[in-house]
Amino acid sequence: MSSPDPYNYFSSWMDKPRYNRETGKLTEDFKEGLTEFMSFASIQNIMRETNTMLCPCPNCLNNKNLEVIVVKRHLFKNGFMPGYRYGIRMERVNQCKIMVVVVNNIFRVL
Repeated sequence: MSSPDPYNYFSSWMDKPRYNRETGKLTEDFKEGLTEFMSFASIQNIMRETNTMLCPCPNCLNNKNLEVIVVKRHLFKNGFMPGYRYGIRMERVNQCKIMVVVVNNIFRVL
């Protein structure tokens, strides 16, 4: 999948409708994407240490540190704040492969 935004693959589902118009239920894309996102979040140190994370829903705007289960409920109910993105990609720096993580345009090397 080619895209000008290398992280788009990981978060393109966030901008799609959460609910199926015909059934009124959450879409499979959203449920799968949220599961993937929560798995990604679970590798972050703060979440492993405190079982909390910043909530990227449109009400909290990534400013409130909440318990993981509360964040998941917020995201199911409210979706993600506009423009929120996350992703992982491999880069080559000085002959070494490194993993780069981006969350809402903040880059971190793992």
